Amino acid sequence: SQDVLIYAMAKMAELRGQETNGHLMRMQKYVRVLAEASRRLPALGSCMDDAWVRMLERCVLLHDIGKVAIPDHIILKPGKLEPEERSIMESHTVLGSDILEAVARQQGVCLAFLQMAIDIVRYHHERYDGAGYPEGLAGDAIPLAARITALADVYDAMRSKLVYKPGLAHAAVRRLLLQVDQTQFDPALMVAFRECESAFEQIFAGTPD
Repeated sequence: SQDVLIYAMAKMAELRGQETNGHLMRMQKYVRVLAEASRRLPALGSCMDDAWVRMLERCVLLHDIGKVAIPDHIILKPGKLEPEERSIMESHTVLGSDILEAVARQQGVCLAFLQMAIDIVRYHHERYDGAGYPEGLAGDAIPLAARITALADVYDAMRSKLVYKPGLAHAAVRRLLLQVDQTQFDPALMVAFRECESAFEQIFAGTPD
């Protein structure tokens, strides 16, 4: 029943935005294969176990829950956002984490799950180089679950055809993500991505929009 409620909340946020129908399903699969590849690396392997990866799969469904609070004229705008509109859109990270923090305070249960979900929702738009939002965190100050989600989310966004942009082929996305001057993502996660990139391609191809 908890999983059904999580999916319902996540689907509500997805329907408010312009993501494709398969986005949530793909995100779960991306984060699992990326986490499993990361566990084989000395730099990250000690940070995860089977239970952690299973929890990540569930929590990632809520990554955009804050979009339920974004006005229609912004979230459904087919063109480029103006600076003020962009700022409002970016606030979905804080709005979503505030929702989950309120739930945690009220219920006082499933705190490990809710804390991971809060970390993902609030920080999945942070960048490893500190140029992200909402807090400009850098490096390992960004929770690992959020760093994994960020890479998966960007890959899917670049692959997907949306009303305001075309989708890119896997080869083009791979080239952009793996360019030598890339500073957006955790370098250790990029090593893991190289190991599982074919799985990412198969996930996108095999999950209907």
